[in-house]
Amino acid sequence: MNRRSLAMAALAAVLFTGAVLAADAAPAKSVAEVVKAAMDPAADPCQDFYRYACGGWLDTTKLPGDQVRWGRGFSEIAERNRQVNREILEDAVKNPGSDPDRQKLGSLYGSCMDEAAIEAAGTKPIEAWMKDAKALVDVGAAAYKAAKAKDANALTSASQQLDATCYACHKQYRPNVHPKS
Repeated sequence: MNRRSLAMAALAAVLFTGAVLAADAAPAKSVAEVVKAAMDPAADPCQDFYRYACGGWLDTTKLPGDQVRWGRGFSEIAERNRQVNREILEDAVKNPGSDPDRQKLGSLYGSCMDEAAIEAAGTKPIEAWMKDAKALVDVGAAAYKAAKAKDANALTSASQQLDATCYACHKQYRPNVHPKS
């Protein structure tokens, strides 16, 4: 890739980032205001340039309780992205509109966040999966026991049973990737 291509890619990234940031609903501070607020003009830049450049941010920013580190750049961007995604999802729950993708997002997010319904349903929605998982464990235990006993007939039987159980589970839970029989 030549320098011109790299410069064009960088320009596109800056313009895209600017467009995304400009779309933000809150009135944006100018870059100069953000930089100045992050600085500590009382610090001597010749003695401690980091304190001079970031002292204001260090004084006003608390480490979130669920984080082990926090920085001005990527940490804040990631947090803002999480906030924007949550707002989009919550709005899709309240206003599903006519777009089928938006309706699916709203429905899925809404059902995942409905703790009362989740608690009321208990394990009932996954009982079939749990039964299938237990069947696989039981067949696996039988295969292990047969292999340990060096019983070829029992091992063959357990292997066939395992194949049948896996086939049934696969056909039920992943029909799109299951080979046609």
